[in-house]
Amino acid sequence: MFEEHLTQIIQPLEGQGLSDVAHYFRIYQRRSGIIESVVKQFKTRIAGLVMRWSRPSIERMVGIRAAVLQGNYDTFWHCDT
Repeated sequence: MFEEHLTQIIQPLEGQGLSDVAHYFRIYQRRSGIIESVVKQFKTRIAGLVMRWSRPSIERMVGIRAAVLQGNYDTFWHCDT
């Protein structure tokens, strides 16, 4: 399912300094059920009923959400990107 979109998932994560999260997607790309579960976690928090995002804003928010799920938000917040 998401295998053909793997690059579109990984590049924004790496661009936000979350290469370890991107690495997770590379390792488990054949396990699309796991990837779909992770994507659903992102979507639950990002795609609320009244939420609308521009592409640049959602790309930044995905990086923030990944940092929260990974437990390194404080480190992410203090980076100079």
